[in-house]
Amino acid sequence: MQERTRSRFLTTVIVALSLPMLVAVADDRSDGDAPGASKTILATDLDGKIRREIYVEGRSEREVASLVAGKAPLIGFIESPGASCSQPNPRKDDCYVNWTYLYVGAAPNYMIAMWAQLETDVVLKVSGFFQTSMYVSGQSLGLGFRVPCGAPIDDASSCPSPPGGCVPLKVGNSYGYTVKALDSAGLRSANYGTVTCPAFVGAGYYTLPPCRVLDTRGAPSGPLAGPALQPGETRSFDLSASTCGVPSGAWAVSINATVTAPVAAGSLTLYPGDEAGALTSTINFTPGRTLANNAVVALASDFSGSIRVKNNSAGTVHFILDVNGYFK
Repeated sequence: MQERTRSRFLTTVIVALSLPMLVAVADDRSDGDAPGASKTILATDLDGKIRREIYVEGRSEREVASLVAGKAPLIGFIESPGASCSQPNPRKDDCYVNWTYLYVGAAPNYMIAMWAQLETDVVLKVSGFFQTSMYVSGQSLGLGFRVPCGAPIDDASSCPSPPGGCVPLKVGNSYGYTVKALDSAGLRSANYGTVTCPAFVGAGYYTLPPCRVLDTRGAPSGPLAGPALQPGETRSFDLSASTCGVPSGAWAVSINATVTAPVAAGSLTLYPGDEAGALTSTINFTPGRTLANNAVVALASDFSGSIRVKNNSAGTVHFILDVNGYFK
């Protein structure tokens, strides 16, 4: 059994939402710490699995004592529920790391910077004189920071020790992260944690016995029947309503598309049921001829099993769809 030991190294930055003054933005590789500077830890804390600390850099013992004056550091620990990793589209090896929120206060000092990095690199630094606290909402970051999800591996921590008959969960890449903040007195606050992403399992292909999913020549009384496609019409079809064995969770189907009795020359375009359109036609036709073509058609990304068919012609046409496999 392979344990979860992999990690990947990518980085970005979080910008405070407070209204700054004298803001300077520099595209550098600095995370706010001076290379080789001595580090004096003033306070530490463990919030679940997140290690937190407050520290100063490059100060003598006398300077540190004067800075804190026998009191608790003015800058606080960074408050955050920790990072999460989501995979919006299981078809892609794209995961997103984000935080619900990040907050730090330093009153009466001013906050001047905050960084968030995945392991080693910072690609952007934002600094200036902010208010006495900084709050960053995860919503301001959109989906978050894009990283590879990674191929599935066993998560040994999901099974007791000894594991016995336990089947470990499959997970993707793990990323170490650091969130740092700096105030106007040179006090620094940092959170250190690890976030694990869902695995990217890719897509396997599964064959099906050839099966007729829809035929517009049938009575116009069901979701997979008639009438003929009208000139310029776009119609949705729910393939999950068929009895051909396309399961929920399938993201594409292998099909044979047939047109018959076209009144005018044109083409049909097949595309996922939750998209606005596609640029490439699936099958072209001329008046009066029956023609067929093989294709792989993606289904709606919400896994509802729907597709859309657009008639790119000035006349009616009947459409027949047979399925012979699916991707999941």
